[in-house]
Amino acid sequence: MPLQARSGAMRVLPRIRADDRRNNAPTRHATRPRTLQAMVNEYRRRHSPGQFYDLEFFRGLSLDKAVSHAALAENGKNKRYSHQRRIRRAPMEQAKKILLDQANHLSTLKPFDQLHAYLSKLLLPIPGLGKLYVYDTAFRLGAHLKILPSTVYLHAGTRMGARALGLTGEEIQIEDLPTALRILKAHELEDFLCIYARELLGGGPTSRACRPISPRRRC
Repeated sequence: MPLQARSGAMRVLPRIRADDRRNNAPTRHATRPRTLQAMVNEYRRRHSPGQFYDLEFFRGLSLDKAVSHAALAENGKNKRYSHQRRIRRAPMEQAKKILLDQANHLSTLKPFDQLHAYLSKLLLPIPGLGKLYVYDTAFRLGAHLKILPSTVYLHAGTRMGARALGLTGEEIQIEDLPTALRILKAHELEDFLCIYARELLGGGPTSRACRPISPRRRC
């Protein structure tokens, strides 16, 4: 099992390969498994500032600017967010045109799940765009509209992290997560489960693709 309760705190235990068992070789994380609380503390220290920076950036834009930056997955320095770096420009330009045409209607959609559902209907038919793109676009537009998710949406690495905690589905409720994680907001939990997915599964480095860039090191 990747997770084990010990003295009231949930610890992440490494998976040991068969050849390591045979050779009694030490594993990278075997001596110091981290508690979920330790991971949460690290997340809030290292990654929360990047989330706050993104929220403030989109909140400060006009509606059309927010739609353009969200559709093109561009940050405050007009650079591509890491999640969308591999997507071709053409489908995102197509998404931008569609969303700009719908901008006034988008501004009326509340709560977040309505915005997300509407963007899914508009954007998933575009070849090259997937669920992660739709979620990130909805999250950035939601930041501008001051509506944020209240449930944790699962996709890609986030789904891996949730699976390590025994959770599946398209969305999960905050109350279904271990107590140590409930201090985080839903959008932070989506980020946390992606960043720490490999460690939650039992070892390996955190995911660079999900790791947010701090305000001082934004690319």
